[in-house]
Amino acid sequence: MKAWPLAVAALLLAIGADAVADSHLLDFSPAERAAIVAHGPWPPAPVADPSHRAFADPAAAALGQRLFFDLSLSASGRVSCASCHLPGQAFQDGRAVAQGQGQGARNTPSLLDVAGQRWFGWGGSADSLWAASLRALRDPTEMGGDEAALQRRLGREPALGAVPAGDARLAAAAKALAAFQAGLVSARTAFD
Repeated sequence: MKAWPLAVAALLLAIGADAVADSHLLDFSPAERAAIVAHGPWPPAPVADPSHRAFADPAAAALGQRLFFDLSLSASGRVSCASCHLPGQAFQDGRAVAQGQGQGARNTPSLLDVAGQRWFGWGGSADSLWAASLRALRDPTEMGGDEAALQRRLGREPALGAVPAGDARLAAAAKALAAFQAGLVSARTAFD
């Protein structure tokens, strides 16, 4: 008879006995429980952006969702936010280097739980989610940066048509995109 099955059985028994002996480690005092609860909830609720009144507005999020998947926002009409931030891949694309209108310099970051961040973009170039969205719309390698065409397209959007053309309309579109992205929250895991 081989010795290894007996050794494995002995090891499993020892591990089980050790786990039973350490079960008291899971008995927390009321003070310890309060300290644990103080670290929650998880994920933490996003902090409202003071520069964005519509951050939690469902109508703004619905508009942002439409814009997120809208190919006509790109200069070529072939790229949307969802071209690089794929919903089925945790809102990133799995590529080593992003490919929008042109080739990016880095990979596409996930948008899950993005509302909990303080700085946006790989270099922290934006201090709000809507500013990061605006940068992507204007960037020649991401959405194409054709501002005149973008203004015309946004002017046809019923929710934005009344907003004056120019920076105000672009900001309104970026804020709608941010409202949608704020709702992209990862599922709970066994580690949460």
